Amino acid sequence: MHDLTLWFTPLALMPAVALLTYSTATRYGRLREHNTVPEPLDLRRIALFRMAIIGLYISMGLLAAALLTSAWLFYTGQHHALIVLLFTGASIFTLIFATAQLTREALLAGRSTRGESVE
Repeated sequence: MHDLTLWFTPLALMPAVALLTYSTATRYGRLREHNTVPEPLDLRRIALFRMAIIGLYISMGLLAAALLTSAWLFYTGQHHALIVLLFTGASIFTLIFATAQLTREALLAGRSTRGESVE
């Protein structure tokens, strides 16, 4: 049963992170398409999107590493769960970082729609 929980956490998080990555990349592409000459506020939004996407890609890579490590430990009969937990924890940390960047971007998008300028 302990081995099953090592597989379950990264496996359950991976589709959620993948969907968030896809929607973020789509929003990033739309922002880039609509701005041939971006304003300073839009440049900040683009930078936040880029940081969020990088964080999400790293999170996906860490989840994949956790799954591969968990599978390797399961098939070799070893019980070193700490390695898998470190990969999963690091993935969750980068997911929180990416979510913070997306929150900052959403706040800037609200300022942009209200017509406010960069301070």
